[in-house]
Amino acid sequence: MAPTSPINNEAKWELKTHGGGPRELDVSGPSPTRIEVAMLLKAVVRIAAVLAIAGTGFARAASAQSPAIDRAIAAMNAGKFEDALAAADAAVRESPRSAKALAVRGRAHAETGDREAALADFSRALAFDPKCAAAHLFRGLLHMKDGSYDVAAGDFDRAIEFSPSDADAWHNRGICRAELGRFADAKADYGKSIALRPGCARFLESLALLHQRAGEAAEAEKAARRATEIEPRSKAAAIVLGRLLRDKGDVEGARKEFERAIAIDPADTIALQDLGILLAGLNETDAAVAALERAVAAGTREPGAYFHLGSLLLEKTKKRKPDPSAAARHLEKCIELDRRGDYRERARSLLGRIDKKKRDRN
Repeated sequence: MAPTSPINNEAKWELKTHGGGPRELDVSGPSPTRIEVAMLLKAVVRIAAVLAIAGTGFARAASAQSPAIDRAIAAMNAGKFEDALAAADAAVRESPRSAKALAVRGRAHAETGDREAALADFSRALAFDPKCAAAHLFRGLLHMKDGSYDVAAGDFDRAIEFSPSDADAWHNRGICRAELGRFADAKADYGKSIALRPGCARFLESLALLHQRAGEAAEAEKAARRATEIEPRSKAAAIVLGRLLRDKGDVEGARKEFERAIAIDPADTIALQDLGILLAGLNETDAAVAALERAVAAGTREPGAYFHLGSLLLEKTKKRKPDPSAAARHLEKCIELDRRGDYRERARSLLGRIDKKKRDRN
């Protein structure tokens, strides 16, 4: 079957009238910008990943001074954040002016959801030691999680200044610069992070995503395949490869990559949405609905998932009848979430048709 192309025409009320050919659906999915945020920040801001990877040098330095800090870091790496906070509190009581202890407690506060306490600890740490790279790094992660990329980039500037061999500081600043549209600077930062830690699949995932955003398909595929070689369970790389293959017309290859991403994480909403939209374009309506329903059940915030699911639920298949009521609920949710206006008018048009059919029946 010929591959579908990303087109923005309004989805038809009765898609089955296309006579079995590729249906006119927008198969482009969420933008690469949203993928970068959704996939990278999940990995970067979790303290289990940050302290196990980004903070390893800091952990070694800290453990020489305070067993309590060592216990706090071990607890955070194990995902026991309340225990980590208790140990970090003990470290601060032992050394109230220790910037390292305060930085670790700040991260523990951040991970237990107390943003204000985290920021207060980072500020105190930097008041005692303005060159504490860990405090700059951790505060930057908190600002990045909030979407304050410009502020976060400033924190990472200082983390790099005081710890230039910290690969994660370079990588995190690259993420911020990418979100600020500074692609060339972001590429330079990712390149530095990869040079410092060549075997880190996460850094290569970021580079692949950035190349994809810049329209550099060959470079994106190269980075994604390198990430997969290092870490075969790289979900981000699978999604990037799936999109690149889809755009090249290799629909079956794209499908395999999206399915590989879902096998790695069955609740990944981005992979489920991309697979669902791809299957819709292949006229595999029931399978598409199943994938999109899983994305919605997993809590996706992408309006495209709701738009395409609502559109497909208006279609009759061998297994089910059209469900205008469920379709309307999903289309309304699409409008609620669609701040950029990618789907809003098309969703409103379909809702208008649903209302008209209801009035005609009455």
